[in-house]
Amino acid sequence: MEVGDRYQVLCYPVFVRSVIIGMTPPGEEKKTMKALRIAAGLTQQELAMRLGVSIGAVRSWDSGRSFPHLSPASMAKLVAELGIDLDTLAAVESASDD
Repeated sequence: MEVGDRYQVLCYPVFVRSVIIGMTPPGEEKKTMKALRIAAGLTQQELAMRLGVSIGAVRSWDSGRSFPHLSPASMAKLVAELGIDLDTLAAVESASDD
């Protein structure tokens, strides 16, 4: 299974459930893109440069205004840079839900 297939099959339904509906599975803390980026030891500028996106895009992800809409290859690079798997990325909830 390709990364893009896994993202579409596994991540999108979880993303919809967790972000749009605002549910956090029992026993799990809310995850935000900002928290994941900081845990990886990356600044907004570093992550933007490594992914080839604008710093404004990373700021938008951090604030919860948008979710990374990247190609499958770039999505794979994002999870690698953050040191997470696709399931963790799918569980990201927007900071505005706090």
